[in-house]
Amino acid sequence: MNDELADEDAQEVLSSHLSKPRHRRDPNQGPNLVSPDREQVKGYSKSDLCGDEVTVYLENPSDSDTVSLTFSGRGCAISQASASLVLDGLNGLHYHELRKAIHAIDEYFSACATRPELRTSREAVVSLPKKVRALAGVSLYPVRYGCSLVVVRALENLLKVR
Repeated sequence: MNDELADEDAQEVLSSHLSKPRHRRDPNQGPNLVSPDREQVKGYSKSDLCGDEVTVYLENPSDSDTVSLTFSGRGCAISQASASLVLDGLNGLHYHELRKAIHAIDEYFSACATRPELRTSREAVVSLPKKVRALAGVSLYPVRYGCSLVVVRALENLLKVR
């Protein structure tokens, strides 16, 4: 995987998610958009550097149900498009698969923080869930790197609650 390809793909995919966000909650609707009779849990994260915020909501399914995730937030284009992209890649998984996917995303970004050469390593990128791989392009830009992590931290906090 070369830098140009990763950069071009990431820009195209993130641009799509920015112009037409998926799974974004309408803040004017009630607290439980998916199914009012089911419990919902949430995870929140805020960047200490820029103040970007993401809250991820999970309809509280049993472990055998597929997950339904939505988000709300404010901040830069990268943080909000990353939230849309990641949730698009995770919705429909079973809960145990969701946990594994979040762990894989976190491991990728943690490894890239200490070993920048992994940012474009084909082996490292394919460890990410397929629909989330465009985030590898964001990791090429250290200044924007933290923006894409806001949703990951919100998801990790959600798992701590659940």
